[in-house]
Order: sequence, then C-alpha cells, then structure tokens
Amino acid sequence: MTNRTPTIVFILSVAFSGTTYSHGQKAATPVSPAAQKVSSPGVASATKTTATSKATAGKISTSTDLNPALKLLNDREKQLLDEINYARANPGEYLKALEAFKKNYRSKEIHFPEGRILVTNEGVAALDDALGFLRGVKPLPPLEVRGGMVQAAKAHANDLASSGKFGHRGSDGSRPGERLDRFGRWDDSYGENIVYESQTARYDVIGMIVDDGTANRGHRENLFAEDFRVIGIAFGTRSSGTNFAVVTFAGGFQDKK
Repeated sequence: MTNRTPTIVFILSVAFSGTTYSHGQKAATPVSPAAQKVSSPGVASATKTTATSKATAGKISTSTDLNPALKLLNDREKQLLDEINYARANPGEYLKALEAFKKNYRSKEIHFPEGRILVTNEGVAALDDALGFLRGVKPLPPLEVRGGMVQAAKAHANDLASSGKFGHRGSDGSRPGERLDRFGRWDDSYGENIVYESQTARYDVIGMIVDDGTANRGHRENLFAEDFRVIGIAFGTRSSGTNFAVVTFAGGFQDKK
C-alpha cells in the first residue's frame, strides 16, 4: 500500500556578507525562517574584526587527487554537490525541470510520483515566483568543495542529529560563521542552508529554489549567489530515521593547516 501520509519539508537558510549577521522571522507551517544577504561592512564575525580579502577560486575538479576534500563526502553528499552545480551552470534546464514539476501541485499540496505528499505554505505561487527568478539567471561557475567547510557542516549535522533541535544555532550557542572559523578562514561572505526531510538531490535543490514560505527566498539566493565560490555539504539522520542536509557556502575558504 502506498503511504499517503502528508509530510512537511523544512528548509532553513541564513546568509552573511561583509559581516552582519542576519536571521529572519518564522513563517507559517512549514517553519522556514527567512534568510537575508547583507552587504554592510563591519565586524566579520565574533572572532574577526574585518572581512578578509576575497580569495581567487581555483579550477574546479571532481578528481580526489586534485581536490582531496571530495574524499570527505559520501555518495549522497556528492550527488547533492553535483545537483547544486548543475543548477548553477544550467538555469535554463532547471527552468524546464520546475515547469515539469508544476504538474505535481494540487492546491497547496505537492503530490510526488512515489506517493509522498508535501503540504506547502504558498502552493504553486511560490513555484511561479521561482520560474520568474530562473528566467533572469545567467550560468554560474560551479562551487568547489573545501575540507574545512565540510567539517563545519558535519559538526552542525552531528549536533542536530544528536540534539534533535532545528536551526542554525548549535547546542553550544555557535552560529555558522563561528563553526567555519574553527576549521579555517572564510573570505568575503558565507551562508548556510539546511534541508529537512531530505529526499533526493533533485527534490532538495527544487525545494531550495522554490523556497516556499520564505519571504526573502534566502535559500535560493544562496544557491545562485555570484560571490559564493566554495561549498561544504553534510548529511545527517535523526532518531526518527529522517534525513537532512547542511550546506555551507562562502566566497572563499582556506583550511587550517
């Protein structure tokens, strides 16, 4: 028998630029704090006093010989990395994917082909907004994995899995930038997306692009930010068996030696 129990996907996002921390307000169910990208100058983080200079991104490679950080990713994390980079490089193709996905909407419910049902805040209006956004997006370079960013994402994923909590603040009170600081030095800007009830790489990226229930569409903005060049990804599993993903972004990142 097909399981038709409604489920809710939670996606959280925050973005930082220049140095100002921002955290949005809670929306209606599903809970989705709005994200905001800030460009005002000032203190870079709790442990920095000025923003560092922007790093020059190297050539993107999928070879673990050229980029050992890829060894830190499991197969599912690599799939999400590939899907994010595919969306950035091919916004026109993703436009077609979202147009095809539209047929799954029934009022405010999404009826997935495999039987799962997602209850949304906005219904098809959010998808239509995403389609309009993608029509204006130009192809972007892929994001390159940094080991320290993966470690920061894994630290938070492990914390969320063990604590059962939600959100960007760790059990120790840490914020995303502070976790990145533990494993290296970020340059120019950084952000973090969290996808709850993760299903497949394609569905996860579609969810971040549609960004239902988030007033400023911060997850989408993080995915397609031109000043983001590097990335870290970590999956976690809750005691209930549900999967989630933590994705960190930055303009540049130098791992600790």
